[in-house]
Amino acid sequence: MVLTLARDSIILKCMRNHNSILGNYECAYALGLMSRLSGIALPEGNTDLKMMLNEFLEKSKGYKSVSEEERRLLHILAAYHPAAELDEQAMELLKWGMTEEHPWKI
Repeated sequence: MVLTLARDSIILKCMRNHNSILGNYECAYALGLMSRLSGIALPEGNTDLKMMLNEFLEKSKGYKSVSEEERRLLHILAAYHPAAELDEQAMELLKWGMTEEHPWKI
């Protein structure tokens, strides 16, 4: 249930303006989803969320969002400052985002 709440929270936030990521679970799902949508690969075998996010943001500087939801997702990712380590549930959310088949649907 915790995983679904974090996923749904990110989807809802991308459909509205003026939102922010509230924790590492949301960040992990959002980062995985944005990686999938943008085609920008994340480093494999890494559990340092802060490092993964920084690397992704650096690689995504020239990326052009194809939707308003993606633009919002990039914006809230860039504004978040995660704790360093991913726990098991955060890793699950990261992987879920990377394989998401129906973004923007709850």
